Amino acid sequence: MPKIIYFLILFPTLLFSQKQGTITVKKNDSVYSKVDKMPHYRGGMDKLYEYLGKKLKSPRELINCETVACQFVIEKDGKVSNVKLIEALELNSEITKNTITTIGNMPNWIPGEQNGRPVRVELMINITFCSR
Repeated sequence: MPKIIYFLILFPTLLFSQKQGTITVKKNDSVYSKVDKMPHYRGGMDKLYEYLGKKLKSPRELINCETVACQFVIEKDGKVSNVKLIEALELNSEITKNTITTIGNMPNWIPGEQNGRPVRVELMINITFCSR
C-alpha cells in the first residue's frame, strides 16, 4: 500500500510561527518569529516538499491521518537548529525521532534578515502523516 505524507502549510503564515516579536536568548542571539526578510528553503517550496517526501514515511499502523507541528530555528548561517515537535498526538517514538532528525538534517536554508543583517528565525511546519 502506498504511503502518503501531506504537508500543510497555510498562507500567509507560510512556515512561520504564529508568535509575534522576539524571544531573547542572550545578547546578539535573539530568535525572531517575524523579520523583514523571512528565511526560505533553497530551491523553494517544491524542493522542500521533495526533501521531506523522500525522508519521511508514514507508519504502517496508522488508521487515521495524524498531524505533527514541528518547530525549529534557522540560524544566521542557514543551518537548522532547536528542532522540537509541538504536537505529536498518537505517533510512535520512532516516527517522532525520524521527524526531528529529518528536519534537523535539512540542507541549509537562506537565512532570514532584519535591517539587512542575518538573524535567527523560528519557523513552524505542520506535517500530516496518512496511510492509505
